[in-house]
Amino acid sequence: MALDVLGMVQIGLTVKDLAKAKEFYGETLGLNLAVETDLMLFFSVGGLRLMVGTENQAGTAGSGGAVFYLETPNIHEAHDHIEEKGVHIHRPPFIAHSDASFEMWLCFFQDDDGNVLAFVESRDL
Repeated sequence: MALDVLGMVQIGLTVKDLAKAKEFYGETLGLNLAVETDLMLFFSVGGLRLMVGTENQAGTAGSGGAVFYLETPNIHEAHDHIEEKGVHIHRPPFIAHSDASFEMWLCFFQDDDGNVLAFVESRDL
């Protein structure tokens, strides 16, 4: 019998400084802060919850292992927005895949704890 997984509802991310994370994810990236506790922040991201907790939680801040891809309608505007706010850009917007029907653009950056994130934009051709 196969396990009946209905979908992914939450992703957890460990950080060192919750106040900096709140500013980065809430103000810099503009994610909607749904719930805030002493040790955790919960952001709503397109039907998914992003739980950001302190290093007292499981995991190690900035340890890698996961890349969070955030869909955007205009990757160049998103890149310019976070660059103006001083976010460390690993790789500016580039075409990661292209075929006859669409292009997939990516832009990699990191938060203050070194966690890697990416903007992704799909363009129909």
